[in-house]
Amino acid sequence: MNASKILSEILELDVKIMKMQDDFDLQPEADKKTALVTLADELLSKTDTHDNVPLPMIRVAEMICTLEDGPALLMKGLGHGNEEVRHLFGEALISLGSEDGVESIAPAVEIALSEKGNAALEMPFILAWIDDPAVSSYIHKFLVLEETDIVYAAIEACASVADPDSVVPLKALIDDPREVEVDDDDEDDSPVTIGMLAQEAIDIIEESEE
Repeated sequence: MNASKILSEILELDVKIMKMQDDFDLQPEADKKTALVTLADELLSKTDTHDNVPLPMIRVAEMICTLEDGPALLMKGLGHGNEEVRHLFGEALISLGSEDGVESIAPAVEIALSEKGNAALEMPFILAWIDDPAVSSYIHKFLVLEETDIVYAAIEACASVADPDSVVPLKALIDDPREVEVDDDDEDDSPVTIGMLAQEAIDIIEESEE
């Protein structure tokens, strides 16, 4: 089969896929949700920690975004043990939040706060990517959790956003003695605490205001 023939068939398939997508979009919301959730659960259960993301999962994540409760459903992937899967579903949440505002993914934030684990570790960074003045108020919710690694992630997100409104909740952590493992090239083995990281974040925020 020559290149021209292959290209022609690809274009024909593209047209067919677009038509089928239109037909799917016209289905009742409940039916679309059932079909997508069933397929997502199947794909997620078959994807191991170190597997590549299955191509159908990319399409499923995109289609879940079109559902009314898409943000909450995307949390199925954000808590997965596979980093690439979390990245895929996280990017989908960033897209929704960037397009419709951070409040549109508020249900996903609440799920992350209640489930903890990988979902809560990823969410502060997802929020930091959304250009919305309200993101800091959502990130701050993760600063008060008991899990040290999640608090660490939230501190980093605060530093990234550099919102002056983050200074007060960060100051509440300055005396926090919990130690964290920091990935850097510094050979100093001295313990790093939540309090130290909170102070660093405050310094970054205050420097950005100058």
